[in-house]
Amino acid sequence: MPTKGSKSTAQSPGLRESAREANRRFALGLVRAFGEAILFSFPMLMTMEMWWLGFYMSPTRLALFILLDIPLLVGLSY
Repeated sequence: MPTKGSKSTAQSPGLRESAREANRRFALGLVRAFGEAILFSFPMLMTMEMWWLGFYMSPTRLALFILLDIPLLVGLSY
């Protein structure tokens, strides 16, 4: 039992459940975004132009392209 002047740090069960539900919905949204990003990227990976870029680009530029492309695709699909 908290004494006078001290604050209780325990949350009510309702607050914990609503925060847990919000976290679950956020995680589900991220999973959906990554799944749809993969679906959007498959057709792009199947084009000959992308394969030629992969063969002729320097490894540094290719890694930079991939690092910038994945968040773009996630953003577009979310």
